[in-house]
Amino acid sequence: MTELGLSEAIENVREELRRAMIAGAGADIQFPVGQVTLEFQVGMRKTADGTGKIKVWVLEAGAGAKVEHDDVQKVTVVLQPPIDANGTPIKVASGSQVRPG
Repeated sequence: MTELGLSEAIENVREELRRAMIAGAGADIQFPVGQVTLEFQVGMRKTADGTGKIKVWVLEAGAGAKVEHDDVQKVTVVLQPPIDANGTPIKVASGSQVRPG
């Protein structure tokens, strides 16, 4: 099993929002994105190299690898509404070209 780090998981969410923004650019209907709450089940393990660092990785639902129950933690990350590089709130648009009646 490949371990997915917490920072990689958050980066994947950022990328999905970016794709949605690009796909909806210029659409008639825009959806402002509000606060984003991510909840992960993570495994934690102290590294064996003597540095005392703790390795954190996101657990897959139904993952075949076994993790001791005591090593599993729930992490909730709350992200404020996303903004672009200029500080402007981003919007995700629908792909529909049909205006609501």
